[in-house]
Amino acid sequence: MPMCTRCLRKGLSGKFPYTLERSPERGPRTVYCLQKRLDNADQIINDLEVELKNTRKELDDASLVRLDLESKLEIAKSEITFLNEFHEQQIRELQEQLAQLRDMRAGGGGGGGQLAIAGGGGGGGFDYADLLETMRMEYEALMAKNKEDAERYAQSQIQEVKKGAGDTNAALDMSKQEVGEYRSKCRSLEMQLEQLKARIAMLEKQAAEVEERHEREIAGKDDRISSMEAMINELKSKLGDSLKEYQELMTVKLALDMEISAYRKLLDGIGDFEMAGGDFSSTSMSMSQTTSSSAGGGAGGGAGGGGGASSKELDDLRAKLKAMEAEKSKMAGELKSAQQQVRRKSAAAASSSQQTTKLEGELRGKDKEIGDLRAELDRLRAQLQNASQQQSAQMEAQVGKLEGELGSLRGELSAKAKEYQDLLNAKLMLEKTLREAEDRHRMELQARDDALRDLEREKNEQIARLELDLRELRAEMDAKLANYNDLMNAKLALEKTLRETEDRYQNELRDSKAMISQLEVQASGASAAADLEAELARLRAEFAACQSERDQCFMDRDSLRAQVDAAAGAALAAASASVSVSSSTVVEQSSVVEEVSGEDSRRKSGFIRMTFKADDIRTILMRYAFHMTFRLSSMALTERGGKLYLEEKKANITDDQLWNLKDDTIISKSSNMALEVTGGSARKNTEIKLAKTSGSAAQKWGIGADGLLTTELGDLVLDVKDNKLVLNDRDKLSRQDWDLQIHQ
Repeated sequence: MPMCTRCLRKGLSGKFPYTLERSPERGPRTVYCLQKRLDNADQIINDLEVELKNTRKELDDASLVRLDLESKLEIAKSEITFLNEFHEQQIRELQEQLAQLRDMRAGGGGGGGQLAIAGGGGGGGFDYADLLETMRMEYEALMAKNKEDAERYAQSQIQEVKKGAGDTNAALDMSKQEVGEYRSKCRSLEMQLEQLKARIAMLEKQAAEVEERHEREIAGKDDRISSMEAMINELKSKLGDSLKEYQELMTVKLALDMEISAYRKLLDGIGDFEMAGGDFSSTSMSMSQTTSSSAGGGAGGGAGGGGGASSKELDDLRAKLKAMEAEKSKMAGELKSAQQQVRRKSAAAASSSQQTTKLEGELRGKDKEIGDLRAELDRLRAQLQNASQQQSAQMEAQVGKLEGELGSLRGELSAKAKEYQDLLNAKLMLEKTLREAEDRHRMELQARDDALRDLEREKNEQIARLELDLRELRAEMDAKLANYNDLMNAKLALEKTLRETEDRYQNELRDSKAMISQLEVQASGASAAADLEAELARLRAEFAACQSERDQCFMDRDSLRAQVDAAAGAALAAASASVSVSSSTVVEQSSVVEEVSGEDSRRKSGFIRMTFKADDIRTILMRYAFHMTFRLSSMALTERGGKLYLEEKKANITDDQLWNLKDDTIISKSSNMALEVTGGSARKNTEIKLAKTSGSAAQKWGIGADGLLTTELGDLVLDVKDNKLVLNDRDKLSRQDWDLQIHQ
């Protein structure tokens, strides 16, 4: 991130040691803090967006669960409606049968339905019409009671279902309302987040523009200062070179001045010697000594008088003088060359002096320029300090403003976060409540399904037992009726014989009485009276035998009536049991109506609705054709043209929707083709097709206690997928059971 400049820092280096550096103290720290806060705000916004997405996902899951519950509720309502309609149809059929019984009774009454058996002495009459009327009244009372019980139970079940549905609807409405509130709050939070993002982006843009402008100004001033420092360094290097050259020239000048003074002294000494005109030797020696003394630095004194010197010494002096002359001439040449060199040096010194003067002028000009530059730098430094202070003040004000805005934003975000946390806690509580309600509802449904399955199994077993008992009772009743008819015929014959015998006995008795009267009048002997009394006793014994025979006939009639009453009571009990089964299984199965008269009511309705779940009912299932319905979709399995289809149940059932069970093989009644697993191996999603009945393992099916059809090839059940019959795994969460209805 670019750093802002706060001030200039001063250092010492040479004559103009001012450098410009950036201060990383306050400006970068505030901008860094702002950037960090903005990053934290972005992180909080991202977290809120993630939580919002999760909330939406959980809301979608809750909506799916709600839709599933609504679909289950609709299915339950449709089943209840269907069962109510079927129950009403069965009641109407029973009422029609009762009306037929009334018509039959009325027709029998018009043709002399009352039969009376009269006997002599203590004989009485038996009214079959009263018996039928009594039986009809008892049966009507029993049917009315069963109907009231069934309606009461159905109403209670419907009220419970409605109550559960109302609670579920209330919970769903509350959930919808809370979800709508959550959505509105989420939308408001999203709008506020968008506003905060736009505001943060605008502030970041303004801060970037201010910092960029400040950086441009600082960069321009840095370039100007760098150019000035380069110019000053160049002037300093030039001035140092000039000073060095001037120092060298001054050194050369001093050396030349000393040499010139020495030569001047030497020349001055030689001139004095010639002007004095003294002894050449003495002068020469003196000059030589002076020269030597001058050249040797004043070592040696003046020569003494030459008076006492020898000739050898004079020769030496002459030689020395010659040497001195030669040296003098040499020195004169050197002096000339030195003078020339001095003149040249003087000229060079003059030019150097001029150049030095010029350089000094330039140096003074540069010093002036340096002073101006220093003044300009001081002015620029002051401007930079003022600008930096103003910029720092502006930045501090802007930072304070941003901190205030960020504080308010942080407060809003904390409030929103707290509100969102409260909403999240409320959502979690709602989800927990929904899960608990769903689990409780699922457990209740499971318990209800288990209870209904147990009840259905018990009722089916009871129905099967009742059917077997009814068949046995029907056969027994047929035999009893045959016996009854025989007995009635015998009774009629006996009654006829008895009447004839009574008439004969009456006639004989009357004749005997008349004879006795005549004999009593005519005979007066004791023996004749005894014979008549014996004959009368014999006749009375025969009459008593006839009376006992008649009583035995009455006893047989009473026993036969008791048997008829018992058979009728058993039929009524079976009918009431069937009605009880209808009322108790109103949620899951239809009514089972037993025959009331000679006509079989089950054949009239067409179906006995039962779900076979036990192995002991397999024998009953193998006797009748049945109708297979997939319980989840209420679609009937139909065979047409050697192919399987799932279609709506027909009002008038035909053979293409009827199936038979033979040796655990499900066979179509219309084509005699069996359900077979394709390929002969149990794999998931294997399709079921129709094939010629072979009795192989691929055609064997087991009817489980849970209503599932399981193949004997493996633990896979018959399921419907994409409107096709396939093998599938057992799924506890979905219904895969089949509804089997017997058709007679």
